[in-house]
Amino acid sequence: PGLGRALGQIGNVNYRLGRWDQACEYHEKRLEIAQKILDLPGERRALANLANANAGAGRIDKALYYYKKALMLARQSNESEAEAQACWSMSAAYNLKGEYDLAIQYQRRHLEIARLLDDKMTKCVLPQPPLLSFFEL
Repeated sequence: PGLGRALGQIGNVNYRLGRWDQACEYHEKRLEIAQKILDLPGERRALANLANANAGAGRIDKALYYYKKALMLARQSNESEAEAQACWSMSAAYNLKGEYDLAIQYQRRHLEIARLLDDKMTKCVLPQPPLLSFFEL
């Protein structure tokens, strides 16, 4: 996992610099290593990072493809925090696409998991009445 993590970190630095294609290259290499050594958490992180880099580049459909794969792995591995993060990311991507019903669906799932995990940060940013009734959370 050491080489995979290093490649992932280089991808993250490129992401922060706005070098989306370079970030994708490094995250793809990390993904290959994670899959080869059956590192499911590493694979999930690589998929999520690939999604983020593609979203940054404006390739929202490709980002959603990777987010969905990351979500499936999170669910298979029973990683609730990772599932919540994937749902949040998918909600943001669908929002960018203007697919608001799907954005709401994934945001509600994120909130549901956050409540189960007693995620105080998520709870503190919830809309307050009267907005709460508007969002029907």
